[in-house]
Amino acid sequence: VIKGMDGNDVTLHIHTPTGQGAGPFPCVYHTHGGGMATMSTANKQYMSVRDALAVRGLVAVGVEFRNSAGKLGPHQYPAGLNDCMSGLQW
Repeated sequence: VIKGMDGNDVTLHIHTPTGQGAGPFPCVYHTHGGGMATMSTANKQYMSVRDALAVRGLVAVGVEFRNSAGKLGPHQYPAGLNDCMSGLQW
């Protein structure tokens, strides 16, 4: 969990390669689907995608951003984009 640019907590799900040396490794920054309105980066299908990337030697970072109707509550634009940028800057 990092501190977002709006002072909120932003959860990052970090999936790292195992058994592939010390790195450095390329990274994929994953912003989940849902049109900035629904869904969560903790959904099983997104976790599976990031796990599969890690198995192939990439670090996969999924950001849990605030959206307009999701589990984090209703948030107006640009809250979700701010969370995505905060994670990327981290």
